Amino acid sequence: IAGVTETLSIKEGLIYWEGSNKVYTSFEGERYAPYGPEDAEVLTYSEVEAMIEEIISEGLLEEFKDNGGVTCAVVFHDLGTTLGAITVGVLNRIASDYGIHIISMLSASWDTERMISQLETIAVMKPDYCILMATDPDAVADVVQNVLKPAGVKMVHSDMCTRNEPDDSYVGVGGSDYAGFGLASVERMAQMLRMSTKEPPYEILDIFMAIEFHPVNVRNDMLYAYVEDHPDLKIVDSIGFTDPYEVQAKVEAKLPLLPDLDAIFTPWTDPGQGGWRAAMGLGRTDIIHCTCDMEEFAIMEFANPDPPYLSLGFTNNAEEVMIWLDMIVLDAIEGYEAPKYGVSEAHLITRANCLEMYKWAWANPLGIEVPVELSDLLSEEEDLP
Repeated sequence: IAGVTETLSIKEGLIYWEGSNKVYTSFEGERYAPYGPEDAEVLTYSEVEAMIEEIISEGLLEEFKDNGGVTCAVVFHDLGTTLGAITVGVLNRIASDYGIHIISMLSASWDTERMISQLETIAVMKPDYCILMATDPDAVADVVQNVLKPAGVKMVHSDMCTRNEPDDSYVGVGGSDYAGFGLASVERMAQMLRMSTKEPPYEILDIFMAIEFHPVNVRNDMLYAYVEDHPDLKIVDSIGFTDPYEVQAKVEAKLPLLPDLDAIFTPWTDPGQGGWRAAMGLGRTDIIHCTCDMEEFAIMEFANPDPPYLSLGFTNNAEEVMIWLDMIVLDAIEGYEAPKYGVSEAHLITRANCLEMYKWAWANPLGIEVPVELSDLLSEEEDLP
């Protein structure tokens, strides 16, 4: 599991695909791809990109741009998140190269009523397309069907956040394998626990977001599904949060009550950082921290020669954003059809690949340099675990 190109594992209920830490999951036959019929075809990012390369090779993209392209609005649950930052960065740098003119980017700050109001505003603006990531797809379904659709706005739904059936207003769903990288991180955590000197059952504190939001909630679901099938693991307590920055204080209050705790699971690195700081501050340096997504905090900790115990699964959010743009182009150019479902694959971060992954999924999409302190800690030629 330490090698960048090693197959991770094959176990009951799990199907892993070999190659560069890419993980595909099939957990007890359940479907964790974007919403759709069980037999729906879900294309990977590379498969969707191959369709765009064909358009480019035939000169159709340049023709599309010369003819004015299309307009697009973006309405997001929160543009202040990691995915939000990547989304803004990629759209600002790349959308116009695809002939897609972004006329607005709105952030609802996790407020559904505010999002509904923003969608009503977008309907008045009448863009050709709208990219939507909604925390509560049921709550916004009516405004999508009854306000945006009559206004002629075509929807690209993000991250499985739609309850609307595909029709002429519904271009597609572009998401990420959040279940896949959640499971990859949990499996890595379990492996680290079993390699330790501790005795099972290994005690885990589950930290979850107390808001219904499938792309995040499914990561905790995978923790529970994995623990249910592995009796050497035990979830001994849980902490819910709505603000990720309140997690540190909550964990500080909880840890003295859990003297035998072995691991903390958090659904992404913002609350994960709070759990890590709480444990470090209380001298609980033996706790393994299992989390998801890529942020500089987590990557810098992986780069340290003597890092805390970290297990990190992630997906390249830039690929997810590119899937949205690809869907719009494929829908807009005559003679082509956008796939209804596209997904960015899951990955597992190790110290051996974290510099490569940082460049690929963070620095390059945002057009920024790799921090000197990160590159100084890692050598691409060094034999790293």
